[in-house]
Order: sequence, then structure tokens, then C-alpha cells
Amino acid sequence: MNIDVLFDHFNTLPPASHVVQEVLAHFQQDGRQANELIELIESDPVLYARLLQVANSARFQMPQRIQTAKQAVQLLGLVNVRTLVISIGLIHCFKQLPATLLQPMWQHNLYTATAARQLALRVDVDAGLAYALGLLHGIGQLVMRIVQPEAMLDLDEQVSPQAPQRLILEQQTFGYAYTDVSAELTRRWQFPKLFEQVLAGASDPLAHPMDADVATLAALIHLSAWLAWANDLSPQTTNDSWPVDVAKKLGLPNSAAELALPPLQSLCPALQDLIH
Repeated sequence: MNIDVLFDHFNTLPPASHVVQEVLAHFQQDGRQANELIELIESDPVLYARLLQVANSARFQMPQRIQTAKQAVQLLGLVNVRTLVISIGLIHCFKQLPATLLQPMWQHNLYTATAARQLALRVDVDAGLAYALGLLHGIGQLVMRIVQPEAMLDLDEQVSPQAPQRLILEQQTFGYAYTDVSAELTRRWQFPKLFEQVLAGASDPLAHPMDADVATLAALIHLSAWLAWANDLSPQTTNDSWPVDVAKKLGLPNSAAELALPPLQSLCPALQDLIH
């Protein structure tokens, strides 16, 4: 089954929120000003309600209750609100699926996005763009699990869905990996072309020639997904399996320990605040 056939069987492709589409489209432009973002949020009542719910969660410990999108931007900051909008909007696309399927994937994606944002600050790329790509990188797994659940469960018994080796196993089994499906999903959602290019290259960013900016982002997402997987491993195991060549391409240290990143769970929104 090739990717086109996969999507032919995926008859209920969830629509991406127009708010998420608009926010992502402006990463390649000058970005949205606060007033424009507020207007966008207010145009989607469901996303608006979820944003206020998350903004008032214990995670942010606000001194006063946030009651409007304008207050959210003022108190949380434009970057944080934009990040929450993307996270909530993407998670809402698959809200009909069981939590047992959604939670591990979204936890990994949130960790990947958080790691990508941290690494972006060190390699001089847009941190918001890196976060969005990290959040999107594994979304193709949902499509694969919906269309071919038995085959995916068979692979689960061999390799963890989050492990780096999973990409190789899926490629050998299906002829494509979940990052390829993620890339195709962004194309069908009509996200900017850059998203498709980066995600298509993220499984093996050193394998094929790419535009310099695309190659940098693909390597960053690859390494961020690795960090998300390795978040709970021992330091020795982490350093022994560090993707040195990919890190070198980004000008990053030769070991994970030298990055000195804090635990990813301390840097990203709590999953329970974003998903029910």
C-alpha cells in the first residue's frame, strides 16, 4: 500500500482549523501581530474556549482569571498563545480517537516540539516554526494506525513507536515511514510547502540533497524527535546512541550531555491540559 492508497482508505481526513492554517502560513512571512492573532482566535469559538481553559490551568498560575483572547496575549505573551493555538488546533483534529491512541503520540510530539524550540535558539532558526514542525512530525502515525491498525500493532511488538529505529522498520515494511505520511498530510491540508519538504526529509536528513534551510530544519526535527524518545533514558544510554552526524550538521555538541537541556516535561504544556 503506497501513500496515495493509504489516504484513499483514510476517508475521514479531519479538516485543519483555518486558524492553524493562517498561523502556520505566516511563519514564512513577517508573523502576525497581536491584534490579528486575537481576531483569528475569536473567529473559532471551539478553539477560543479551549485556549481560555488551558490559559487558566494550574500550569500558568495566572494572578487573575483570563477571560478574553486579548488578556491571554497580554498575560501569556504572543509566542505562548501562538504555540497553544497550534497545539490545541492540531490535537482537536483527531479528538474523536481514543485517549489510549492519542496520548502517547501527542506526548512524544509535544516533547519533540519543545526540544525543537530549544535547539532552534542554538542554531539560529525561527523557534516558533521549529515548534510547529516538531508538533506535526509524528501526526502521520495516527493516519497509519487508523488505516492499518493490525500492521502497526505488529510493528509495536518489534520496536517502540517513538524509537528512532521505527522509521527504518516502517520504511522496510510499507515503503514509507510515518514522517512521510505527516508530510503528505500537511500537503493535503494545504500548509506551506516548507512543512512538507522538512517532514519528508526528517527521517534521514543526511541521505538526500536538500535546500540549505530545509536541510537544517529536517536535521533539527530528526534530532528533536530523538531527544523526545531519549528523555527518560539513562545518561549513558543517551550518549551512546546520540546521532553525532546529525548534531554535527547543526553545529551542536558531540554528546547529548553537552547540550545540557532540562527535562522536556518541565518545558512544555502538560498533556492533560491540552487533551481529554
